[in-house]
Amino acid sequence: MTLAKEEALANFVPAAAVIRRGQALFIMIGRKGFVGGLIY
Repeated sequence: MTLAKEEALANFVPAAAVIRRGQALFIMIGRKGFVGGLIY
């Protein structure tokens, strides 16, 4: 049971990190583009 839990976490954590990183990058670019569009 413990091994299965650790394996599930090992698979889940990197996926969540990639998703979060992708969302953060998308939000940052979206905000910069939006603000830049308003300013310029």
